[in-house]
Amino acid sequence: MIHQTRNILFVLFLPIMIGHAQFSFAAENQLPFEKPAIYTLPEVLKLTETKNYSSRIEFEHVMQAKRTAKAAQLHLIPHLSFSSILSNTSPTFLSIIGAAGDLLPFLFPTRWIQTKNAKLRSKVESETLTLMQEDASSLVEILAYAYRRDSEVLFAYDTLINRAYGALEASDLIEKKKQFPEGSTDHLKATIQFMEADFAALEELRKEDLLALSQAVGFHNPEAISELQFTEESLPIERAVILNSKPVSDVAVEMALELKQIDELVQIGRNQRKATYFSWLDPAGDYMSNLGFGLMDTVAVASSQIAELELKREQMQIGLVQNVYVAVAQYNQAIDQYPAVLEMAKLSEIRLNRVIFQLTPNSNLNTLDIQAVFQDYISTEVRKANLLASFRTARARINRAVLADVYETNAFKN
Repeated sequence: MIHQTRNILFVLFLPIMIGHAQFSFAAENQLPFEKPAIYTLPEVLKLTETKNYSSRIEFEHVMQAKRTAKAAQLHLIPHLSFSSILSNTSPTFLSIIGAAGDLLPFLFPTRWIQTKNAKLRSKVESETLTLMQEDASSLVEILAYAYRRDSEVLFAYDTLINRAYGALEASDLIEKKKQFPEGSTDHLKATIQFMEADFAALEELRKEDLLALSQAVGFHNPEAISELQFTEESLPIERAVILNSKPVSDVAVEMALELKQIDELVQIGRNQRKATYFSWLDPAGDYMSNLGFGLMDTVAVASSQIAELELKREQMQIGLVQNVYVAVAQYNQAIDQYPAVLEMAKLSEIRLNRVIFQLTPNSNLNTLDIQAVFQDYISTEVRKANLLASFRTARARINRAVLADVYETNAFKN
């Protein structure tokens, strides 16, 4: 009877136990979601340095490379292995030579070369971390400027829609007094509906901008950034000057960690080629580098690998310079066009205000004239927002190329 009762209780509580186990497993594997919050651009750039996953993974690579370099250095000190212990129990000429690799490692040139290369690889990994942090911050900054552009266009639409409803009310009164043809306000209603549809689409696009930003920063919660605010720019377009591409590209080449990395990899290759000549002396050396007919081919392979790296460096430098020239051209073009676009925006604002003010029963306006003014206003505002976004994006790319602090591009003026 007791066993039956126990079995019944077990059957009854089994689903609860399974459910609890599943909940516990899910809770253990669930990533902590950050609460949505408002951030500024400097704040998200600072967070990117520590939260971005690519940078965090590369940081582990840096730690591994540093430990490897330290281990290689410590292996120059005499140490023991199982084979060296056995060689002492029954010493022979060959066993003593084999044990020398453990007991006298500093006598072998290959060990010193391995230590030197391990240090160089550690330096390469550190530079890779810096590059990843710079690239991640640059991407976040560019995404932030896309969000800012969409916000500026959204504000322009919001302003225009509010003004359009005022114009619609006035137009409706004029039509009722028979001073507008019947159905004239329908044109305005249709225009407002189109603008509201554009407004809704822009709102969705701005939400997607924030999702992309949250992911680029490294937040677990894709909605961690509820709003992005912008502080006053250190170098707004009004104070920016035309840049000369040549000095910018010269500094970019001089500062390029990518090129320094390849130089270090070339040095590693040369060291490795040198080690090939001594590897046959090392009891733990590579069998492919043993003294014999195949040695020269092994050396030839190492030389070819070095030549390959040198060609890659040349190709990378050409690409770097080209990217700088494109960014500077985009930057200068935005500066050149901005005064005219700003003047057009001011004129479209004046025309919009004038149309709204003159929309009275005795005016000579019609709804088609009003529609044209509305379209002119929004197209000008969109063009201005796109131009500012182009300037800010180019500025970010130039700063990334020269590894400068944000908004320092005036250092390369003509």
